[in-house]
Amino acid sequence: MVQGRNGESPLTVTGVTEVKDLNGNITGYAPINRTLSPAEAANYWGQYGETREDKFIYDASFIKLRQLTFGYSVPKSMLTKLPFQTVTLSVVARNLAILYKKTPNIDPESSYTSSNAQGLDYFGMPPTRTYGFNLRMTF
Repeated sequence: MVQGRNGESPLTVTGVTEVKDLNGNITGYAPINRTLSPAEAANYWGQYGETREDKFIYDASFIKLRQLTFGYSVPKSMLTKLPFQTVTLSVVARNLAILYKKTPNIDPESSYTSSNAQGLDYFGMPPTRTYGFNLRMTF
C-alpha cells in the first residue's frame, strides 16, 4: 500500500533540506523528519514522479538468440535418378532466448503501438517462439 494514500497510513519524510542565505546560496543542510497530511502526501508522490524520470530510463543493451538454423544439402550423387538438381532440408527456430539484458521484466524489443511512444512497454505481448521446417528443391 502506498503511504499517505487516502489518509489511511501517514507518510513520514526523512532526509535533509537545503539552507540558503539571503542571496539564495546554499550554506548547509538541515535534517527533516515530518509526517505529511494526505494532501501533502499526494503532492509529494505527484512531484516525485515528475522529477525522477531517471528511475524510468533503462539501458536497452541486450543480446538475443534470435534465430538458429540447421540445414543439410543432399549430395548431388544421390540425386542422379531424380528430377531435382538440389535438395536442401533445414530446421529453423526463432526467438529462442534472451541471453543478456539490462531492462527488467520486459522484452527489450517490445514496442508500444502509438504514434509517439517509442521505448514504452504497455501491455506488450511476449514475442512468439517459433519452429519451422524448410524443404527446398530446384529442378
